[in-house]
Amino acid sequence: GIGIMTIKWALSNIMWGDVEDKPYLRLASDLGFEGVELALGVLSPVPTEITSDQARKIADHYQSFGLQIVSLQALLYERADLKVFGKTPEEENETRDYLLKLGQIAHELECPIMVLGSGKNRSRGALSRVEADKLAVSFFQRLSELLEPYGLVLCIEPLAESETDYINNHMEAIVLCEKVDHPCFRMILDAKSMALAKEVPDKAIGKSISWLRHFHVNDPGLTVPMSTGEVDHPLIGDALHRYGYTEFVGLEVGLASGVPRENIIQSQQVLKQYY
Repeated sequence: GIGIMTIKWALSNIMWGDVEDKPYLRLASDLGFEGVELALGVLSPVPTEITSDQARKIADHYQSFGLQIVSLQALLYERADLKVFGKTPEEENETRDYLLKLGQIAHELECPIMVLGSGKNRSRGALSRVEADKLAVSFFQRLSELLEPYGLVLCIEPLAESETDYINNHMEAIVLCEKVDHPCFRMILDAKSMALAKEVPDKAIGKSISWLRHFHVNDPGLTVPMSTGEVDHPLIGDALHRYGYTEFVGLEVGLASGVPRENIIQSQQVLKQYY
């Protein structure tokens, strides 16, 4: 439409996994994608061991297809042992140090955002919500201060109650952002999680817009968007446009749901129509 601010598209490397990705990157670039979202664990079994030199090569690889690295995701996927709410301060420090190390790598990749889903790693368990909030605010304030020199923004991702017991909807994410109150701490919304939490897209996006730095376009099971009929992509896309969202939307389709090439083509149709 005339005068509509454009939303930029990225796609995640979980779509093809650890393979020769040139055909996919070329296809994505041809279809109008401008960015790639990385799960670093796909590229290295120990993501924190990626060197500056390797990071430079990785960034150059994507840039050669006209794609910028827009976000890191699945930050703690390889590390089930790391907890936001540690049993001891040492455990929390270890988690913070790990995320900071990923932040340093993100900086070397010229990547501006880290998305913290990691539902199990942020489980509050027996902690009351009030206690969890207090600990989370202090954890994320400190981490945001440490990420600031790298120009990094950490985005908390509300996830459905089936995935975590902490930060399940847009309001809880907004409250956490307000309490942390640091420019390097923001939020992301995720289409499938919004649907699972029975969020009203228009309301959730409208309320969140000033905190919203990234968005995941997906369906439950990380299948091709629109394939399950459970997510109202037309409504979500409309709300993003109406509230003036101009950051990236990251397409999140898992390797398990079909042929990557077909998935990219089908997903792009949905993005083109609604985002």
